[in-house]
This record gives sequence, C-alpha cells and structure tokens, in this order.
Amino acid sequence: MLDVRADLDVTAPGGRHLTVRGDGRCLKVELPRFREGLRLLRLAGGRRTVIRRMAGASRIWEKTGLSLDVAVRQRTVVRFGCGVAGNWAGRLLGLPSADLRTGSLILAGLRL
Repeated sequence: MLDVRADLDVTAPGGRHLTVRGDGRCLKVELPRFREGLRLLRLAGGRRTVIRRMAGASRIWEKTGLSLDVAVRQRTVVRFGCGVAGNWAGRLLGLPSADLRTGSLILAGLRL
C-alpha cells in the first residue's frame, strides 16, 4: 500500500499543466472548468480510449491502495480506485468500479 502526501505537477495531453494533490490514500485532480475536462478527454484519445485505460488502471489502484478523485470547481465528479464502490452511472459508461457523481457532473456541465 502506498501513502502519497505531495503535490505532483503533471503535463496532460495538449501541454496542459495539472496539479495532482496527494493526501495519503487519495489523489485529487482539480479542473478549473467542465470544458477543460472535455478538452482533455478529446486530447487523450476520446471517451473509449480513456475508458479502456481507466479500466486497466483499476487493478493498479487496487494494488496500491490509492484512489483518484477528479473534481471540477471543487466538486468531485468521479472517483476511481481502492475501496470505491462503483455505481450505475459508472457501469453505464463501461467503468464498473467508478463512482460517477451525476449531480456534481450536471452542475459542473451547466457552468461550462
């Protein structure tokens, strides 16, 4: 099991710099706007490619004991990883171990 307590600077597709904050067992990526998330999704190869990569990464999350929160404007929109119970929305998108928070996602989308 890993314990991550650091801020990591990551260069995402398209040269966008993101900060990944680690507070122990959870890593958190904060996106400034929903539109930025859509842009990164496109640059990373599209929805299907990202879903395939995240599904493969779920084994890594479980083995390391870490989880990942993706937030837009300080609202978690999706959570992956160890100890995360997937929900119907995650299963619908092909990520059975993802907790896709539809309410937060809708609010983030309304404020593109």
